[in-house]
Amino acid sequence: MPQLQRRQPQKSIRIAATKPSRAGDVAALAFLTGLGVLVYFNSFEAPFVFDGVRFIRNIFNPDRFWPWQLPYGGNRPVGLLSFSLNYTWDELNVWSYHAVNVAIHVLAAWVLYAIVRRTLARPPLAAHFGAASRGLALVAAAIWLVHPLQTECVTNLYQRLESLMGLFYLLTLFCFIRAQDSRSPVAWFAASVVVCALGMATKEVMISAPLVVLWYDRAFVASSWRELLRSRGMYYAALAGTWMVLCVAMVRGAPENEASGLLFVKGLTPFNYAWSQPGVIVHYLRLCFWPSDLCLDYGWPVADDWTRIVPPALFLAALVAGTVWCIWRRPAVGFLGGAFFLILAPTSSIAPIRDLAAEHRMYLPLAAVAVLATVGAYQAWQLFVGRTSDASQPRKKLPIAIFAGSLAVAVLAALGYRTVIRNQDYQSELAIWRDTAAKSPQNPRAHRNFAEELFKNGQSVLALEELNRAIEAKSDDAEAFNNRGIVRQNLGNLKLALADFSRAVDLGYGADAYFNRADLYMKRLQFDRAIEDLSEAISLESKINGRSGSAARQKAAASYLRRGGAYQAIPRPELALADYSQAIAIEPADADAYLGRGRVHQSLGKYRAAKEDFDMALRLAPNHPFVLNARAWLLATCPDARMRDGKQALADANLACRVTNRESAECLETLAAACAERDDFKSAIQWETAAIRLTTDDARFGREAQRRLEMYRAGKPYRDAPAKQSPSARQSSE
Repeated sequence: MPQLQRRQPQKSIRIAATKPSRAGDVAALAFLTGLGVLVYFNSFEAPFVFDGVRFIRNIFNPDRFWPWQLPYGGNRPVGLLSFSLNYTWDELNVWSYHAVNVAIHVLAAWVLYAIVRRTLARPPLAAHFGAASRGLALVAAAIWLVHPLQTECVTNLYQRLESLMGLFYLLTLFCFIRAQDSRSPVAWFAASVVVCALGMATKEVMISAPLVVLWYDRAFVASSWRELLRSRGMYYAALAGTWMVLCVAMVRGAPENEASGLLFVKGLTPFNYAWSQPGVIVHYLRLCFWPSDLCLDYGWPVADDWTRIVPPALFLAALVAGTVWCIWRRPAVGFLGGAFFLILAPTSSIAPIRDLAAEHRMYLPLAAVAVLATVGAYQAWQLFVGRTSDASQPRKKLPIAIFAGSLAVAVLAALGYRTVIRNQDYQSELAIWRDTAAKSPQNPRAHRNFAEELFKNGQSVLALEELNRAIEAKSDDAEAFNNRGIVRQNLGNLKLALADFSRAVDLGYGADAYFNRADLYMKRLQFDRAIEDLSEAISLESKINGRSGSAARQKAAASYLRRGGAYQAIPRPELALADYSQAIAIEPADADAYLGRGRVHQSLGKYRAAKEDFDMALRLAPNHPFVLNARAWLLATCPDARMRDGKQALADANLACRVTNRESAECLETLAAACAERDDFKSAIQWETAAIRLTTDDARFGREAQRRLEMYRAGKPYRDAPAKQSPSARQSSE
């Protein structure tokens, strides 16, 4: 790129600036829009993955959501608010989230096009690139738009935070550039400050935006630092003031940042992080020019060997030295190199982040690479063809333009094709984690998440193999032990499952490990141990701050619900009632909590309160077989004649049996009791006999059922006793 000469004052620059036609710009923007939709058309059905599951899908509660409520903490309020508005628009329909992501990406490409076109059309670059400014800007923006490296920010829905921040970042610079050619620059300067503040409230990488604008001003506009500060000192003071927005967001979001592994990472020092980053940045640069083997979650290891530190560090040092040289001799190139490193600095320097490498961090730095490659290729081509009078003739110029255009189309087609192919990896959570586990075999999280998807799809044996690989990669992976316990429990190996849950507890996995081990104790009828673990799980859950989503509430309610069942089985009905009531307070729409509390009320002889709970549970879950069965048993066998209702009991019992395909002994026995209440003892005998056939392995149930069968044969209906649970109450501890 030619050396820049000393610039004239700002006023003369405006007069001399080349002004391409507006119609050409409209056509270019339309082309970028169509291109963006074309390469991302197959991404609109891709589900939430990775952080999108945790921070979007699992945190919204339709019953308690308001448009202005931020879904998760306050560290990135503008970005998170965009998800809230998306939810207001179309709840969790992924199509709408993808539509917004693609729109943001296309808008960012528009702004990049405008920045490059206006920069190349200004003196002194206009003398070399002015005539080709629109074409070069269009090619650079199109390459950036369709590059497969961008899929993690566009197709991976949660990474909208990065692309939205990128849009605000580019708008900050564009508004500054636009102010230089405006008759009312104050409005554009104000707009630049506003969008910069919005970017600061979107993601932390925005921190470098004021510095990049300042550098751009000195490289392309101001003739000296004195002129820059004299003319626009107030503007830069306001721009620097937006850092306060970021500071406030960082302070408010400190718990979320710590939980997410941002700045507070156990076992990872700034030095460990810093000497690992040269290898990461070299990898990023390789992906810019050869975007193969893209990976959602690298699990990049800390560099602990000089062979992994020194060679990439030397390469990076050469790039930095070249950038410093260009600052003095080739300011335009120096600006692009400096912008690349400044934008990457927050995530690729010394501030520790749990994930050492992530492709979405290249969203904006890729723009500098795309512009440099496009303009550099153009200038190399100009040197190759020469600037002879013959080359400027239309007859000679047309074939050259056709060849250059064909080359650009070929590059865009190749990159766009790779983007479409990469989008296919996101078509299901199973597909993306299969791809990730294959590409990063050293990453335990990739194997864990792949195992989780295999388990969801009924492939427990394969899930167990993946979890074994995760533990091989990291022997103290508490989550892997917890998940392996779940898989082993599903496969029927309760002894090994218990060992895995205990190992997860010892490694400090937290409430989930205690809950899962308690669940296993419940199945083994070790209720005292289950209560101890559930109490610990409840205590740990109460210490977690900043979680307001439905998944967190359901988890807390489940702990109280399960402990209520354990207390009920001991029996400690007063404690069971307290836990069931607490579960209802946390999650009022939980039918199982009302069912459990109703059973306790029934066992205490509080029949009206029991019926009220069963009625509420059925309003929440009209076809819940256990609730139907519980209410039917109460209405058919209640000692209080005022509470009995044989007709309703028969209707409930029949529906419960239909829902369970007449394969539940408890439901069949309740149907028998309802028939007996209606004086239909023939049917009562038939259904009680059928229930006995289904429970040949349960001696206690068989004895009680046989006693009831004899009563029906004698023409007597069954009446429950207040101190005893109904036969279906066994479900509360399952």
